[in-house]
Amino acid sequence: MVSLAIEGRSSGPVGLASSMSMGVVAHPNPSLEEKGRKSNSSLGKGDGQKATKDGVTRSGEGLVKGSQKPGQCLPKSSEISEMTIKLEGLASHIQYMKDHALITKFVGIWPPEKALVWWVNNTWKAKGGYDLRLGVKCFFTIIFYNMEDKNRVFEGGPYFYNSTCLYLTFWQKRFNPEKEDLSVAPAWLQFYSLPSEFWRPEILEDIGNALGAFVKVAE
Repeated sequence: MVSLAIEGRSSGPVGLASSMSMGVVAHPNPSLEEKGRKSNSSLGKGDGQKATKDGVTRSGEGLVKGSQKPGQCLPKSSEISEMTIKLEGLASHIQYMKDHALITKFVGIWPPEKALVWWVNNTWKAKGGYDLRLGVKCFFTIIFYNMEDKNRVFEGGPYFYNSTCLYLTFWQKRFNPEKEDLSVAPAWLQFYSLPSEFWRPEILEDIGNALGAFVKVAE
């Protein structure tokens, strides 16, 4: 038996073999609000502060609105701050994620985290362990410590949570769940009793491209 992995388009949800952008939640910081109150109460006091007609007090290089209320944003600064992001090790991290990670989603439902962990442990039984990272739009990224686990999971399937199928794709940099098209995804095609003379890479690739976009072959 020969199995082909292709990317094809379907008209509905599919149970398929398949890096997610992470959602960051900013929690309110009470200490910052308290500092804001102190700043507002001290307007017009101290060295270097000058009150102006527009109600803005200037102290050094900062601007503070005289009528500022706790919890509100400060006026936009006229100065543009610059930040340098160090890219050391980024290329190796991207390659590691490509080798070890898959992006997944149960189409139509979002299981609780405990239920999701239970399902992963009992369905995939990763020998080398894994990290599970929850994302937005019900996507989650699973990073296998062992590449063999990742390849085995991708080449297996289809997978279901109750009767809901799992969308599974390779990790990719700058993954945007908002723009992800779930009508296109990798799928395995199995050919039973295929004559051995057709077990040539170029022939199998042609078959895959005739049905979708060829990815790889597994015997």
